[in-house]
Amino acid sequence: MFRPLVMTVLALAGLVAAAPAYCQSNQTPKVCGLLPVSELEAHFGGKASRPRGSDGQTLSECTLTIKGHLVKIQSGQPGTPGLPTTVQQGLKAIDRIATDSKLGGKSPPTQSKDFGSIGCGTQTFEGLQGTKSTLYSTTCFRVQGGYLSLVLASDDPQQVSFEIVKDFLEKAAARRK
Repeated sequence: MFRPLVMTVLALAGLVAAAPAYCQSNQTPKVCGLLPVSELEAHFGGKASRPRGSDGQTLSECTLTIKGHLVKIQSGQPGTPGLPTTVQQGLKAIDRIATDSKLGGKSPPTQSKDFGSIGCGTQTFEGLQGTKSTLYSTTCFRVQGGYLSLVLASDDPQQVSFEIVKDFLEKAAARRK
């Protein structure tokens, strides 16, 4: 049951219309190196799955799960078409993607927060694909120095608060320098 929910969150998590396809090789995408995996494992209380994703010319992504929780990071070069150039643009895109999606479930409105250099949006998905499950997804992103976003999704809203996702995004941004 979790896999369809992960795919739904992946569709909502990216601020770009078309995310790169997952790599078919055994190579781990370079962007995975930005994730503070040991800290994420400690946070979620489990071991990370093998990362999947791709390193594109302008946009790279990495996705993994930890004890049923989704972690996704995207990194884009400055000026990449389709990526937000301001926090306000990114927050509007999160709202638009959530509003436009047809999930077959009941979804309360997106909540968002502008932290200045970082924007975050959270969405709650109830009754996805006819289940009684609730999934909480938070995306935080920054545009300074190139686009960088981090998505955490869980059935526990406390695991994916704005503050937690923002903190992990800041750690990933520090590794990018």
